[in-house]
Amino acid sequence: MKDIKVKDIMTRGAITIFQEATVIQAIQILSDNDISGIVVISQKGEIVGIISDTDIIKVLNEDVNNILVKDVMTTPVITINKDALISEAWKQMKSQNIHRLVVFQEVSTKEETPKKHFASGIVSISDIIRAIKNNS
Repeated sequence: MKDIKVKDIMTRGAITIFQEATVIQAIQILSDNDISGIVVISQKGEIVGIISDTDIIKVLNEDVNNILVKDVMTTPVITINKDALISEAWKQMKSQNIHRLVVFQEVSTKEETPKKHFASGIVSISDIIRAIKNNS
């Protein structure tokens, strides 16, 4: 259990939505994919937030067709490197009281400082629980 890395249990290819999308579009993606959170990205593909079912519940009594994802998403996004141990992921989730971490991939060019982070996956509490069950 001690040697299991995030990359071994994460869900690859995080589902993303642009920050300028509407909340109704986010609802559609959540429903169609049977998930509870979506990584929010800028037009350049950089991670800028996360929108979850909990964020959406807060605005359901409003016109979700006219509310933008960027206005209800959670920021900053708590991320983790794919090579981190799952024990580190669990500790981050517990300390931040969150259910998922965005697994990032660092990309940089010589001109870019600091490095930019792009979503490569998600690791959730459910993923960690499954790993514990499968390795016990």
